[in-house]
Amino acid sequence: MSAEWTDEELISYFRIHSRTDRALFAKAHVARLMVLGGSPQPNLAHMPAFIAVHETEADLLIELARERMKRHLRVIPGGKK
Repeated sequence: MSAEWTDEELISYFRIHSRTDRALFAKAHVARLMVLGGSPQPNLAHMPAFIAVHETEADLLIELARERMKRHLRVIPGGKK
């Protein structure tokens, strides 16, 4: 996954991959989705390289992100507007 992906592409990736057996995501991608949902930027130095985010957790993060996106609060630098 590339930093050039749009917010929608990131969300789609999480929705699909979170339903797989492994459901592992790079910490930067998890952090980006968390920030899209309204969380403060996590300290990546204290996170493991890959984080399991399964369907239930992913769906919550996605719902929060979509709500914020509806309000046009883009908080991720480099995301398409």
